[in-house]
This record gives sequence, structure tokens and C-alpha cells, in this order.
Amino acid sequence: MGIQDLQTFLETEGVGVDLFRIARNHAGGFRLVLDAEGCLDRLYGGYFSDWACGGQWARCVQFLTTLAQALAEHQVALCVCFNGAHPTPPALPHHWIQTQATYRQRVNSVLRHIITKGTPPPKVWWVPPMGLHSCLRTAMRYLNIPMMVSSDDHCQEVVGLCREKTYAGLVGCSGEYLVFQPPRYFSSSQLKLTYRSSLETKEYMVHELPKLLDVPQDRLCLMAALLGGTILSEQSLTDFYKRLGITQKKQCPPETLIKSVCHFVRELASADIDAACVEIFGDLNDLRAAKLKQAVQYYLNGTKDGFLKYRTASGRRPKTNKKNQNQKPDMSPPSTSADMDTTKLATESTEHEQKGLEDYKLATANASMNADFSEERVVDLNHAIANISLEGGDVTAKPQAGATEDNKKQQPPVKESRQAVASKVPLGEDLCPPAPAEVLRTCAERHARGLMHPHMLSILTHRQIALPVLMEDDNHREIPSIHHFFRPIRQNVYAILYNMHHHRFMAQKAKEEGISNPLGERGCSVQIAEWIYSRVNPGKSPEMVPGVVLDWPVPTVQRLWFGTAQDDKCRRMRAFLSCMRSDTPLMLNTSYVPQHLLILATVLRFIMTSQIQILRRPELDAFLATAFSSDLMNALHLQEMTVSIILYLL
Repeated sequence: MGIQDLQTFLETEGVGVDLFRIARNHAGGFRLVLDAEGCLDRLYGGYFSDWACGGQWARCVQFLTTLAQALAEHQVALCVCFNGAHPTPPALPHHWIQTQATYRQRVNSVLRHIITKGTPPPKVWWVPPMGLHSCLRTAMRYLNIPMMVSSDDHCQEVVGLCREKTYAGLVGCSGEYLVFQPPRYFSSSQLKLTYRSSLETKEYMVHELPKLLDVPQDRLCLMAALLGGTILSEQSLTDFYKRLGITQKKQCPPETLIKSVCHFVRELASADIDAACVEIFGDLNDLRAAKLKQAVQYYLNGTKDGFLKYRTASGRRPKTNKKNQNQKPDMSPPSTSADMDTTKLATESTEHEQKGLEDYKLATANASMNADFSEERVVDLNHAIANISLEGGDVTAKPQAGATEDNKKQQPPVKESRQAVASKVPLGEDLCPPAPAEVLRTCAERHARGLMHPHMLSILTHRQIALPVLMEDDNHREIPSIHHFFRPIRQNVYAILYNMHHHRFMAQKAKEEGISNPLGERGCSVQIAEWIYSRVNPGKSPEMVPGVVLDWPVPTVQRLWFGTAQDDKCRRMRAFLSCMRSDTPLMLNTSYVPQHLLILATVLRFIMTSQIQILRRPELDAFLATAFSSDLMNALHLQEMTVSIILYLL
């Protein structure tokens, strides 16, 4: 699959290493950047026979706790990087569609295997559970493992972080990293914590890559670009591959493709990119020639020389723009939850953070210390509730919404980022203005530190989100896709994020006073493009989903995020409960709903009150058992549990 074929080709060239042993030879510890996207199954807990059932969060937390302790003991410092880059309108990258198509095939194979064989499916069909990223970010936050979430170009930002903060190496499994040639490069897919107290993986000798491929160093980036990628797709290179004797790219082994491309690049008269474009496409005016140049520049920017060349005098770099690959991404240093002064929301007091840490430690008290590496649909509400205070208050109190009180504090002007500019380009027939600078700034900063769901930044800047394939039957006629089932919640969130109620209130007031309003009489409407890969629509076009206002005067997102008054706390809670169809006084009465079960209660209420019933009795029983059984926090106990024991607990 394009540049990834290079990674596949070199898998056999890796040298087995123990990262803990390497760390012992580094005075002051061994600092590494870990690209989490290449080892999600590892971080989830590795292989175990019932992985397809999903939701093994206790085991996931158990492993992460064990890993964190082992890293600290052997003085290995990891900064874990997650992919939070959102696609650029109006279309999604082709590689995202390819990935979703692969996942859909795997899911279909898993379901077919379970129906016909009645046994657990092989791990080769593993698909990440929906809530995995949120679970990992939350756990790592409380384990004080530094995180970084990319926002524009994942691989460029990861390697940029590695170079800017002088990490000793990078752990990943993307072909791009081989071309970028970081200080040291280790395989994330081969990462394994063993019972022998070793952290084993493979190391690729990236600096010997030109010699291994027999390609001059100054032509390595051209070779990578001709393998196909995000900028210059494989489909655009079909004619070029035919010239190399490759008529069926999908059936061509990676070794054959790479050797053919390397031979072509090696035989070129010079390393001049213009001459190469003429040789490949016949004309410099060919649109593919410009893309080839951009692709070559993209790989150059990730190398050590490219990093130094495009670094500004202050040591910071401008944002990457895929339309202009001559610039590198601005990478703020990652931080733990302790470094939050500029990004805290109103509900994030020191006491609140400490309480969360204590709750996490209590919940993981039964985690076994066995270093055993080893999905169902999980509602990703961890971060939705993270910013909500649980300090009582009457959620039924009627808020007094003022027309101008939300704008008392004027924020100083800030230079607009590429995302902020993009948010001004509406999709469909949007009539909402872009999100306020204060909200965008806070969202971007929290996004980079893994403290806010990546969809938030995508919604506020590009007005679109991409929802991945899940472990569900794509052909089921009675039960809708889970993405569609929970869509009403997202629609309320869209309206809140874009202050639809406030803008409509202002439009009505302007109408009454006879003042013209640029948003018209309706005030504001917003539509978010939801990309959902399915059999009916395999990534060809998005579904335009309108925001839906709640039936009470919801404050602006500025007040919901930054308001510190008691009324603000009540409105934050009421907004959350309203989105979950749980805005009732009894929901906050701890005699009926224990505080620590609030999220589970609201999710269950939303499911049970829906017109479409998606839960059967065994699933409801499992849901309730998860909420009330303390034994379910013990991963070893769960491994031995049988259906009869679960029924006994109920």
C-alpha cells in the first residue's frame, strides 16, 4: 500500500533489541517517542482469545499500569503520540478510505467466523474498539505518561517532536519514518513486554537504508514519493508502474515494486527533480509533476537536514500546510496534567484533578502486576464528562440568559491559524460564524495535550468528522449503525459548540428592534459533514448533519467552558444531561443514581428510551453487571469468569 510497502519490505531486516538493556547504557535514562497508532493492539493488552467481544478495559488499564511501572524502573521515558489529525475538506484522504475498507473486510470475516465456527476469531482480523483512544489517553494522563496528539500531519509532527526535543529515537511502524531517518527507529508493532522484565522489539538501521536499497542518499525521497502516498497516490502512478513492468499493482509483492522503483531512480541521469518529472510524466505541466515535487519536499522536510533548514531562528516552526510542503508543523512540547495553567477549564481545579487521580487509583487497585501482553461498541463519553463538575446544584434551575453577558471579557486578537481560517469556509448552507478565538485557542491547546477529544477540533475548524468502522453487521436491517443511533447526541453538541441558541436569540432581538442581522431572521444554523464508511456509501461523500438546539436557553460555549459561578456549574451539568435525554431531578439524586455511575446511567437511559431497541436481555444484564460488580475491576478474575457467574452477580 504505497510507502507502507517499504516498511513491509524491511520487516525482515530488523534486529531484535531490548529497550531496557539499551537504557542501561544511557546516562540519565532513555527518551523515546512512541507512535501509538502502530501498536494499538499492544496497548490494548495484546492477544487474548476473546478479543472480539470488546471492552476489555480492565485488562487494558492493568497492562498500562504494569508498563508504566516497568518504564519508570528501567529509566525509559516515553512520549506517546496519537493521531488527531483531521482531514482537509472537501474530501477525505484516499488512505483513510482504504483503511476503513480493510477494517470492514475484517469485521465481516470476524462475524462470519463466529457464526459458522462458533470459536474466537484469529487476531489477524483485529479491529480497534471505538473507545480505545479515549481509554488510552485517560489512563496515560493519570499514569503521568506524557502525550502528544497531532492536528495536521501525524508523521511529520511525530518526527518533528522527536528532533525538536532531542529524543533518542522513535518507535513506530510507518514507511514515512524510514525515509525521515530519525536518530534511531524501533518497531512499535513488534513491541513486547515480557515476563523476563524486558521490553523487546526490532530496530531498523535507517541510516543504512540507502546502502540496503542501493539508492543514493539524495534520491531516497524521490524513491519514496514514487511508491505512492497521501500527496501523490498510487492510482496517479499507474502508467509509471506499467513502464516498470507492473501491470497489477495490488498483486505485486512489495519486494518487486521497491526493487523496480529503486532501479529506476538509480538509473536516472541526475537527481534533478524537474528532469525526473519529465522522464516520468513527459511534461512538467502535467498536474502529477507538481504533486511529485510536493511529495519529495514532504519527505525532505522530515529528514534531519530538512528539519534544520526550515526551522525558524527562534527554534519554532510554522504549521505544515499540505498545499505548501516547504513548511514544517509547529510542535508545542507535550506535557502532563500538571502543566495545564493556560488550558484549564473552569471545572478543572487542583482539587478536582486530585479527586480524579484518587478515583483512578482506587479503580485500578486490583490490577495485577503480571506483565502479560495480550471490542464491542463503547460510547466515547470519557472526555464529554471530563469538563463537567459533579458538585451538586439544582439542574432544573432556570438560567437567566443575557444577550451580552457572555461577551463581557474581550479576548486579545490572535493570529489566525490554518484551522481557524478553514472554519470560515462553511460546508453546505451553514449560516453560523466561526467559533470564538478563545474557544479555538483552548481547544487546540487541549487537543495537542490529549485532554480533549480530537473530534472537537475537527468540528470547530473544519466542520466535519470521520467516524471509523465498528464491530457491527453492516447488513443488519433492524438495528442501525451505532454511529447513526447516537447521532442525536452529536447534533445537540454541534448546536452548543456553535452557540446556535445565542445567535438565534440575538437574531430575534435584532428583528424586534428593526435592526438588520447578517445571519438573517433565523439567526444561525450549522451543518457538520459526518464521514461514515458503509456498504452503501464507501467514503464517497459525507452526510450533512444539522445541529439541533436544546429546548432551554443554553449558555454560550464560552460560559460553559470558562464560567466559574455556581449557576455555570448547574448549566454545564444540565447541558450534558439534556444531550443524553436525562435532564431529570432524580438523575443527580445520589439515593437513586450513585455519583460514580452517572455516565453509565445516562448512557443506559438514552439507549432504553430510544424508539429503536438495540439491547437484548443478556446485553442489559452485562451492562448492569459492569456497573455494580466490584469484581469486574480485577482483570484476572474476569479472565476466569463464566456466564453462570455473571448471572449469579445479578
